[in-house]
Amino acid sequence: MNFSLSILTASASLFVLSFGQSAWANESEAAIEPTDVLMMTPNAEVVFITTGGAEPRADWSQSANDNFSTHFATQLEAKGLSIAYFDPELDGSDELEQVLALQEVVNDAMFVVPPHKVEASRAVKKAGGDHQAELFEGLTLGNEASLLKDIYGSEHALFVDHYSQIESGGVFLMQVAIGAATGYVPPSQNIRFSRGTVFDLETGDVVDTQTHFFGDPRDVGESSNIVTKIVSELSIDD
Repeated sequence: MNFSLSILTASASLFVLSFGQSAWANESEAAIEPTDVLMMTPNAEVVFITTGGAEPRADWSQSANDNFSTHFATQLEAKGLSIAYFDPELDGSDELEQVLALQEVVNDAMFVVPPHKVEASRAVKKAGGDHQAELFEGLTLGNEASLLKDIYGSEHALFVDHYSQIESGGVFLMQVAIGAATGYVPPSQNIRFSRGTVFDLETGDVVDTQTHFFGDPRDVGESSNIVTKIVSELSIDD
């Protein structure tokens, strides 16, 4: 009798374990649904230029990031794209950390495109070809970018970067005073730069990138306008 009870207990335990593993597998598979684009956390940096120097403003940067997150999500969905959202709290492997670090290097490299590539890109664009591919050939996240695809199920990833320098009233008055005294007015240090870059998560290559040089993303309305201009010209689902 005890032997039969033991068999029944063991069988029940195996059933529960098997059922639990099956449920976990199904839940894991259901959690990774294929999507068109992985929306990376926007990376905005806003710096306040005063007579005392440059002061990075974390609060202004966060406002810009919050606005970008909202507006990119809204406008990408309006284009009919399915979106996954990068989780910065997710513990990543060393390889994934390298991919994210490499993206920063690629982003910086886009600022310094060699003149011969610019000329070649113009020629390709004039001929109706893919001038972006010519311009950014060789800039890639590598095959390791597929780690993001494995985690989030997305075909592409969208990285959003922004940099602003905002002059204080004191800097402006100092420039006016210098101009009045010397006849030379120092150039403004105000900078507004926003860029959206799409990467293929299978190959790691740059698919497209669009840049906008005006607007203050701390402002809800201006952030929306910046995103509209970038998204309207950005190739994501090709």
